[in-house]
Amino acid sequence: MNFSQQIKKLRDSRGLTQEQMANELGISRQSVSNWENDRNLPDIEMLISISTTFDISLDELILGERKMNNMTEKLIKDTNENRTAKMNMITSLLGSVLLLIGTALFVIRALLGDSVDKNGVLHETFFLVPLAFAFFIASFAVFGINLARNVKNAAKKPDEKTKRDIKINIASSAGMTLVFVGAFLALVAANSGANTLPYAIACAAAGIISIIISVVLKIKSA
Repeated sequence: MNFSQQIKKLRDSRGLTQEQMANELGISRQSVSNWENDRNLPDIEMLISISTTFDISLDELILGERKMNNMTEKLIKDTNENRTAKMNMITSLLGSVLLLIGTALFVIRALLGDSVDKNGVLHETFFLVPLAFAFFIASFAVFGINLARNVKNAAKKPDEKTKRDIKINIASSAGMTLVFVGAFLALVAANSGANTLPYAIACAAAGIISIIISVVLKIKSA
């Protein structure tokens, strides 16, 4: 029994009209009608409200006579989407922190340089360079893994909303990676004199464009 049948059965068993049921739940009659006609499904907060108001267990309300129906499929899908969104947020934050640490080490190296104290002892800060490189590599790895995971999810043929969210995540991850690669190349140019500045500008520009695309897609999907 799908949720549409389950909610109609619940309403009929209580002798309620759609309007009366809607009033009990503090929603519009159209919402109840949409549930009964399989146009949409309530979220978890509304399920709890229905369960409490009409004294029916969530198991009975969600599962009905079957182990799986469209309501349980929606809850599983919502859980997976929330898990994916949380993972994207964590990896983006971790990658950004690693990049910021690497950048800070490069800046410290550039500011301090090497110095000789009054006793003629040389104090070198070159060790900060490989340390900064290590943080940059770790950051790129995090962004790369996140990008690969989103691409893999996109290949699973999800629904349109999930596809749109994955496209946004891919564009955002790719954009941030390119921007930070550009920053890294600019720092290399500043610290070593290598001719990497044109590549830095190209990467940063491509990254900014990708981030703008992700923002536009996010606004359109809202």
